[in-house]
Amino acid sequence: MTSIAVNPVNKENVYATFSGFFTGGHVYGRSGILFKWLPTGSISELCGVPANWMTIEPGAPQRFWLGTDRGVYKSTNAGGSWFKFGTGLPNAPVYQIAIDAARQRVVAGTHGRGAYLLTGPALEVAGGCMSNVVQDLTARIKHRG
Repeated sequence: MTSIAVNPVNKENVYATFSGFFTGGHVYGRSGILFKWLPTGSISELCGVPANWMTIEPGAPQRFWLGTDRGVYKSTNAGGSWFKFGTGLPNAPVYQIAIDAARQRVVAGTHGRGAYLLTGPALEVAGGCMSNVVQDLTARIKHRG
């Protein structure tokens, strides 16, 4: 298991991602006492692809962000279907995704290729990114003293 995400509105809906190269989906959901596989819809490219991280958008709990070995995917229907997200993101595994709703942006952390900022006018309204463009993220470290 690589990550766990809890629905911020309904805490009984829990989702888990799995790494490894096995056939089928790598995202599972729990609602109540049952586990249910979340289909990848028409995106056959996710079959057998390791899923490293999943985040649920706080202001829109039906919007899921998925970091995989093939980049970032997004679902707008609670995992019922997925689409590739982030034009310009390098071909690298995405190991973490953080949502900064206050600044209306999503940050994707990759393996060995840095962190990338996916910006947008409004995460909940516009779907998370202006024209699906990815920008480099520059870290600024302030020293105390």
